[in-house]
Amino acid sequence: MLKVLTLPSMSVNCYLYVHEETGEGILFDPGEVHPKIEKAVVESGAKIVAIVLTHGHADHILGVPKYRDLYDVPVYASVNEQSILESDRHNYTSQMTRTPLSIEGVHYFEENETLHLAGIDIPTFSTPGHSRGSTCFLLPGGNLLSGDTLFAGSIGRTDLFGGSMQELEHSVMEILYALPDDTVVYPGHGPSTTIGREKRTNAFFRA
Repeated sequence: MLKVLTLPSMSVNCYLYVHEETGEGILFDPGEVHPKIEKAVVESGAKIVAIVLTHGHADHILGVPKYRDLYDVPVYASVNEQSILESDRHNYTSQMTRTPLSIEGVHYFEENETLHLAGIDIPTFSTPGHSRGSTCFLLPGGNLLSGDTLFAGSIGRTDLFGGSMQELEHSVMEILYALPDDTVVYPGHGPSTTIGREKRTNAFFRA
């Protein structure tokens, strides 16, 4: 089961994945502390076993300290995102909030490593461009969590620390667009889409 939790402060999509057989769950990108996250976990009956981050910008990490402690779970992110997560300047919490935040003690995975969490294998795709360590995750059923790399009709901005339009173009055109057209894309902001739809209609990159 995959549940979309759109958080109000910065319209970030937090995702709750629950393995229906084991009941184990993963929180992806808890971008703020909000009751709807805890409510969704309770209603699902999930035992949260991990927090996983697509990248380390403020709007995707502000809830990490709260939920890491609440559920007593490890946090996972790309090794290429360490310099962002551990710097309140580079993750923009010092600019965007009144609570500068450095996320330490993270379990860093290598580029394109497969994670083994909540009873499933989760292939990761290193997709730099929005940030150095931006990562997409392929969940069962052909569901891709794309973070701020690919949106419905658009792409992530590249003018932040570690951003690169050239790298983002490669990430989208050569990596994400190589996935099956019926892959459902769940982005960090906005509605879901499919790889096929974006290849035909995306305002920036078409294939």
